[in-house]
Amino acid sequence: MSLFRTEELEQHSNRLHGEVVLSQPLSTKLFAGALFGIVAIAAVWVSIGTYARIETVPGMLVTSVSSAKVVALQPGLVSELSVHEGQLVRKGDRLLVIRSQRGVNAEEAAEIVIEARDIALRHPQDPGVLAALAEAEFDAGNDAEAISAADRAITLDPANKNALIQKGYALFRQADKSDDRISAYAAAMKPFEALNALENDHPLPLIYDFRSYAERGALPPPNARAALARAAELAPFDLGLQLRTAMMLITERKHSEARFFLAPIAASPHGGRAAEKARQLLDLLAKTPDGEPLERTTLAVDVGTPDVSD
Repeated sequence: MSLFRTEELEQHSNRLHGEVVLSQPLSTKLFAGALFGIVAIAAVWVSIGTYARIETVPGMLVTSVSSAKVVALQPGLVSELSVHEGQLVRKGDRLLVIRSQRGVNAEEAAEIVIEARDIALRHPQDPGVLAALAEAEFDAGNDAEAISAADRAITLDPANKNALIQKGYALFRQADKSDDRISAYAAAMKPFEALNALENDHPLPLIYDFRSYAERGALPPPNARAALARAAELAPFDLGLQLRTAMMLITERKHSEARFFLAPIAASPHGGRAAEKARQLLDLLAKTPDGEPLERTTLAVDVGTPDVSD
């Protein structure tokens, strides 16, 4: 007879039987919950969300309020400002007074430079004002003062194109009177080289590269000749530049190319003596094949200084 009850023995013999419950750590539960939440959020975003994409479209950006772009027809010096930022203006209101510096005579240039100096005194840290002062000084024949004003503008803004141009103009005029013309013209090219680095297709550096040789009596190398031809393509409105390029091509006996540059000069109703000379040259070139020279006296024409605006 057993000392233990039958039920007790059965309980001990079946103690490994029953449901198995795996215990999970808290971190696993949190990770699973976070994963489920991310999936749920992604599902909702895909269902109702929006996303941005990049498109290239033609058109023009305009402000949400009324505005107008006011542009001067030609460069000049702001001698009077009648409005301030944020002021309400109406049709017919005077905004400012711009005094043109293009085509001024010596007397007018002397008056303008006085105004420019006065404005520069009031705005000594404005590179635009200093560049305009350099232009006024150059027009008045004050090369050293023009260079000084341009240098101040370039110090404040090394990318100021007008300051570089005015400094180059003044240095070129000084170089023409220098005893060491080679060094002087090399120095005069520095501002134009800086301008070329800023704007590779600006015509002025290309023009003055050619002039840096021609004006000291040296034969321009092929790259300088190519630069002049490229400038003529970039500035077809400049008849003086077109004529200069045509004369260069004639000296190279490239008459068919020269005719291309002479044609707009000959057709210009305001070309004056240059237009008349261009027509004479076209008549001669029509009878002269490429590779044959023209009479030297035929080339005696004053092409002047190319006028190319920034």
